[in-house]
Amino acid sequence: MWGENTQRIVLFGLSCLLSMPLLYGCAGQESGPPEPKEANASLKMVYVNSVEAAESPLRAKKVLLRIQGNLPSPAYEFQEFKVQLSGRSIDITPLAHYVEKKAVIQMLVPFDQVCTIDDMKPGNYEVKVHGKGGQGTLTTSIVVVK
Repeated sequence: MWGENTQRIVLFGLSCLLSMPLLYGCAGQESGPPEPKEANASLKMVYVNSVEAAESPLRAKKVLLRIQGNLPSPAYEFQEFKVQLSGRSIDITPLAHYVEKKAVIQMLVPFDQVCTIDDMKPGNYEVKVHGKGGQGTLTTSIVVVK
């Protein structure tokens, strides 16, 4: 049926395929507890597309801002907002945790999160949302009422 050389090639190919899991280990879930995340060591900036008030009017007790954008790949998990309030300026940086060991296809992953800022004084504020890449910083103005 098959020539002797063809049989040798097929057997060699099969032996290579069958030995790969032994040489490289089995792919899949790691066993044991997850490794603890170092505080902010693996947090990365993400792409931002828009910022808008999540409700109207914005109340001083709790200001809600809806921020939309994209994570660089499925290996990123949205984590938190870094918020700095200085006078009438609010700087917001959305941050995501990057999972290095996660094998993923390279594609953007949309996110839609609400940033909450508590106990603000009424007045006009300039909001800057800092993102990664060419989109850079988005700036908008908000009015906070009592």
